[in-house]
Amino acid sequence: MSDAMSVAESPQHVLKTRSPLWMMATVTGVFGLAYAYTVFSAIGALMQQATGAYPLTATGWIVLIAAIVVPVVIFAAIVAFGIRRTVGEYALLLLAGFAVAQVYWMNTLSLMLTSGCSFVSGNPFCG
Repeated sequence: MSDAMSVAESPQHVLKTRSPLWMMATVTGVFGLAYAYTVFSAIGALMQQATGAYPLTATGWIVLIAAIVVPVVIFAAIVAFGIRRTVGEYALLLLAGFAVAQVYWMNTLSLMLTSGCSFVSGNPFCG
């Protein structure tokens, strides 16, 4: 490496993918919107429960905040570790991660419907 070449220009700091970068960015953006929909649904559920007539318990806060954090962590991990794969492999990884995020969200919804009394305190109907 010559003295004239800066660190930003060195070939060691260039992102090397097997597919064109614009294609990877498009796939990332499309799946990012799908993951964002899951996160915004979880935020909506948290806001609805938190502003309800009965306060949330610690269990309710933990479960609903985890429903916000889990899809973000899955998406970030797949982008970090999968960006150097081909676009097809990368899309399949994002699809599998999205499926896991949706399963977690559906489990959260079913827990809210079947064990909703453990999420709130002071509800007279939750004997």
